[in-house]
Amino acid sequence: MIHEREEWDGQDLVSGGPPTVLWPGRDAPLSAEIPDTARRSFEEARSCHRAGQFTASALMVRRTIEAVCADKNATGKTLQAKLDDLMNKRIIEGKLADWSHGLRVLGNEAAHDLTLLVSAADAQDSLELAEALLTYVYVLDAKYNAFNNRRSSPKAEPGEPAT
Repeated sequence: MIHEREEWDGQDLVSGGPPTVLWPGRDAPLSAEIPDTARRSFEEARSCHRAGQFTASALMVRRTIEAVCADKNATGKTLQAKLDDLMNKRIIEGKLADWSHGLRVLGNEAAHDLTLLVSAADAQDSLELAEALLTYVYVLDAKYNAFNNRRSSPKAEPGEPAT
């Protein structure tokens, strides 16, 4: 299903921009490894983005980051301090930490700068970066732990069944 906005120009209906694909959705489902609090906030960010509510989407991305910090027991009075704590605990590092702080700043601007309207491009980037954060913290960490567990378990001798 495609939605096309039209606007009245005083004499006729004219196109209000490019059409938007409403169905089928293009968003991939999130992994079951991601906790519900972070999942719900991220899904709401996606919903806001699909509805063209880009500032609201950026706010929900910030809330997603707050949910990750809460789930990982990050300490600090501010989100900046909590992200720094995640870095100190080596839950996030390098570029991922930089991206997380960038998303925090965008969320702060969306919440407090009443003159700011978040662009579609910034909202899309924030969704993609937040999804990368969720994937790294929850999905890839679980896969790496499973890999290490398999590699460190005792190997069967040739001809014996694996344990």
